Amino acid sequence: MASSPSPSENQLIPRSEVDSQLSSLVFDLSQQVQAAMENMLKMITEIDENSAGIMEDIEKILDTISKDLAGIRTSNQFILAEGMRLHSRSCEMPCRY
Repeated sequence: MASSPSPSENQLIPRSEVDSQLSSLVFDLSQQVQAAMENMLKMITEIDENSAGIMEDIEKILDTISKDLAGIRTSNQFILAEGMRLHSRSCEMPCRY
């Protein structure tokens, strides 16, 4: 046997109330989306600022490395020149046996 619908099932919600609820839901959802997008924009800005600082640090490190390498090259050239000078002097000295 089929049961008859309860009184609450027979009652329809007025269209204006449904529209109001939907409108409220859409408004709340749009507020949440806007807040999420603002937070994402803040994070992007922070990432950009941090990236700029990191790039500056990398440039400073590369500059330091470049200067260190130049100093090493100069030292190596000096050592090589000094070694060649000492070698040429040793070749000029008579050998003692």
